[in-house]
Amino acid sequence: MEINNSTVYTKERLLKFNYYFARNQKFMWIVLSVATPIVYFVALMQIIFGELSLTIAMCCLALFLLDVLMPLMLFVFLPKSVIRKTKTLGTTIEYGFGEDEFSISVKNDILEEKSTMKYSMLQKATKNKDELYLFIQPNNAFVVDLSEMSDEDKEALKVALKSNLKKVKWK
Repeated sequence: MEINNSTVYTKERLLKFNYYFARNQKFMWIVLSVATPIVYFVALMQIIFGELSLTIAMCCLALFLLDVLMPLMLFVFLPKSVIRKTKTLGTTIEYGFGEDEFSISVKNDILEEKSTMKYSMLQKATKNKDELYLFIQPNNAFVVDLSEMSDEDKEALKVALKSNLKKVKWK
């Protein structure tokens, strides 16, 4: 089995990955969704039954700022900063997927390199609509454009990934 794919790292593709990554910061979203109502409830109880302490007031202010600033940081400022600073914009990556390993050929203005990796080097793989993210670190992934890939090739790639990785999400 040899499945070939060519993916260009466009601004839109990199932004989609950054938005995906921000949405999937589950620990942060859980902490905010649990801590915020608890602190607001305690503040409300203190207002109703007595005097609002400075500590609770500061916690409320801090959580309010986190609730507002965290989404702004993750979905507006950080992606724009990443796009401005990235050196991968416009890079073309040629992938060759086999049963136990895959090859990567990178071409851009400053780099031309080819390497082969075993699937076991990946932490996880996640398919999201027409893109596949192959995570080599928790916050770093290869992006594979699946829009031009045939259904048979997608299925063969899915089987290869599932047989070699513990964490594969394929929607």
